[in-house]
Amino acid sequence: MRTPILDSLNNYIIENNVRLHMPGHKGKPILPGHNLIESNVYGIDVTELPGIDDLHNPTGAIEESEKLVAGLFGASSSYFLINGATAGIQAAFLTSVIPKKEVLIPRNSHKSVLSSLFFTGAKPVYVPIEFHEEYGVPLGVNLDLLKQDIKENIEIVFNVRPTYEGIVQPLLMIDKKCTQIVDEAHGAHFKFNRFLPKSSIDLGGDYVVHGTHKTLGSLTQTGLLHVSNNVDKAKLRLSLSLVQSTSPSYILLASLELMRYNIERNGEKLLANCLEVANYIREKVNEVSGFHCLIPEDVHPRELDPTKIVVIYNRLTGYRLAQILREDYGIQVEMALDKYLVAIVTLYDDLDIGKRFVKAIKDISEKFKGESIQSNCPVVMPPIPPQKKLPREALFASKRKVRIEEAHGLISGETFCPYPPGIPIICPGELITHEVIEFIKYIKLSDGHWQGFSDRNLNAILIVDE
Repeated sequence: MRTPILDSLNNYIIENNVRLHMPGHKGKPILPGHNLIESNVYGIDVTELPGIDDLHNPTGAIEESEKLVAGLFGASSSYFLINGATAGIQAAFLTSVIPKKEVLIPRNSHKSVLSSLFFTGAKPVYVPIEFHEEYGVPLGVNLDLLKQDIKENIEIVFNVRPTYEGIVQPLLMIDKKCTQIVDEAHGAHFKFNRFLPKSSIDLGGDYVVHGTHKTLGSLTQTGLLHVSNNVDKAKLRLSLSLVQSTSPSYILLASLELMRYNIERNGEKLLANCLEVANYIREKVNEVSGFHCLIPEDVHPRELDPTKIVVIYNRLTGYRLAQILREDYGIQVEMALDKYLVAIVTLYDDLDIGKRFVKAIKDISEKFKGESIQSNCPVVMPPIPPQKKLPREALFASKRKVRIEEAHGLISGETFCPYPPGIPIICPGELITHEVIEFIKYIKLSDGHWQGFSDRNLNAILIVDE
């Protein structure tokens, strides 16, 4: 009998890697009450029955549990997500945005934002991203330029806070009366330790989305959406029902509740331990020749989430460093790009894991003395292309393929997103410029990593057939 998915999972378990990656529980049965889920997983896999409640119209246990979450996080109301943080972002757009409404969006936003633009027909006003000059890490929006350039009629603002790399900046345009949607998927833990950046819930976020599986220990595919009193909650409940399964998993819901219960009772202690491990790694890695781990001074005036370990090594690419860590040292990190890698420390890591990571880094430094990095990372990103059609219009338009070299001046029907830096070069509805074409050709020649194109060989692009 062939079971390729189970086989691959079992192989990973057998490898017994140090998990410096999501999900936040790190493969450990850490939540109080986990025995009920583990030993009775089929028994609690039920449907909407009397006494169990209904996620789409909660009046009993789920309603009560969501209120407990709101109390813990200090939100006006909180909602369980079983389609990930993606569902929370999509629901926020569906509730607050109407077709052709302008929405301010940092260019490094998650792909769920593009799907939300497809759903709503909103008009994105993209804001370019700054990069660290030496390390190539995306830092976020230049707030000074934003104040100079942005239109006065913007009423809805989307925020990425923190970034994948743990960089945290203030909410955009907070001095103006705007609806603030915040992708805080990687920052659900901020609320529970005074040495962490403040949660967007406390900074004026109207919709704050958390991917709780990333840091707080609930099962993968779970999250929370917190809202302020400014939100139409009846409309939001309808929006959530449009983007979440009509057969929600009570196993996932139970893990969300156990996560809340655990954080409520042990969150402060667990986060103190987490920060001890993360700070140990950062301090020790920065003592090793050739290595640098991002520190707050690197991202000032922005803040840095200390639980995200961004490692730069001047002798190897991030890809190669991550490969060596896994193959030679049994350490799997969260993400690797050309210039750096990202490791994630959560509430359920201990100092032994930190010491094992540091030991591996020291060993690698000795092994690769005299090496020089061969980076494929482009120095300059092309400017954000002019928008000729709304993303929704481009999605539903007739399309055809043309060769990349012949696409200049045409309208893109798809997205091209190179890694690094994980920021779209072109989105549906945007004009294909000479700079975009040259950048795509560069990525192809350098054998770069990317997502989005239907042509895996990067020879052709889908364009809107006008």
